[in-house]
Amino acid sequence: MSGILALTFSFLVFHNTHIVAIGRAEFNSSTAFNRSSFPRNFVFGTASSSYQYEGAYNEDGRGPSIWDTYTRQHPGLQPFVTLFHWDLPQSLEDEYEGFLSSRIVFMDPLTYGVYPKSMQSLVRKRLPKFSKKQSDMVKGSYDFLGLNYYTANYATHSPFSNDAQPSYATDSHANLSTERNGTLIGLRAASSWLSVYPSGFRDLLLYTKHRYKNPIIYITENGIDELNNSTLSLKEALIDNMRIDYHYRHLKYLLRATK
Repeated sequence: MSGILALTFSFLVFHNTHIVAIGRAEFNSSTAFNRSSFPRNFVFGTASSSYQYEGAYNEDGRGPSIWDTYTRQHPGLQPFVTLFHWDLPQSLEDEYEGFLSSRIVFMDPLTYGVYPKSMQSLVRKRLPKFSKKQSDMVKGSYDFLGLNYYTANYATHSPFSNDAQPSYATDSHANLSTERNGTLIGLRAASSWLSVYPSGFRDLLLYTKHRYKNPIIYITENGIDELNNSTLSLKEALIDNMRIDYHYRHLKYLLRATK
């Protein structure tokens, strides 16, 4: 069976709604488009991980990092803080049971007040049900949508087996693959799960725009890793054409999504 395309992404939800975006991106000045090609309210940005849990620079003898120095040299930077990055505080896990809690929801409930019908029919009794009060409370309760995009996969139907234990991993009834008929969906990065597929970026943005009533979108993650080549000199390693091309093509498809 030929596969259909399945976009690989994750939602990071936080309140109201147009594609405006923050992207983690590098930019090559010699490309065919520039800052003026994007809408005036489009915001370029950069992202950093790990800084959030290293602690204050002047506490317990840690000392400043290069990021501490950079943020003090550029005090006009406007931060957009991600409160959850796979490191849920234990106190919230203890109180709410993490994402098993009915008090934690994803995009359809936040837009429409209910889980999608496909999800209801597949997950059935394991899916929490909203009361009218809960539905009204969560509907439209986010400020913006944080969206991560790295890659896409082909998807084929996976019939449910009565021998399988129902779980999050089986609920989609789909098998995902990065290749079809022996051909990869895109250039393979260092991570085996990441194949470069820039047009999927536009597809995901437009799907999100139309499915979820045109929310404000921040691109919170996007990028590529590559294998370390220890034989390269520093000068050679800094000729980073692979990453320049990656960001150029993703920015191009992101720009198309704003038209």
